[in-house]
Amino acid sequence: MWISTSQLEEGMVVDRDVKVNEIMLVKENTPLTGAHIRSLNRWNVTRISIVAPPDATHLKDLEVKTEDEKRFSDQLYLKAKTRLDLLYKNMESDPQMKMIKTCVLNHLEERFRGE
Repeated sequence: MWISTSQLEEGMVVDRDVKVNEIMLVKENTPLTGAHIRSLNRWNVTRISIVAPPDATHLKDLEVKTEDEKRFSDQLYLKAKTRLDLLYKNMESDPQMKMIKTCVLNHLEERFRGE
């Protein structure tokens, strides 16, 4: 279950490793502490996947979005992708820059698609 970091509570269990720039913030199957939550906020993590607790009715599952939320997320993704294309426009012939662009694009897709 993907939830916003603003909805995190101590004791929730992380469903997937949380990494930023390959830096491990929280390992999979770790119960969250206050320190974990503060660290996630410091690193500007906006959402994470948690093991759905049985009483999760008060949480908003980010997998289930309204059409407006989906459209807004898609617009943000397309805006970021367009900006990325412009930044790397003249560097397509350089294999290293092409690889970097691909990595950044993969990150954008994960961020906006919740994968």
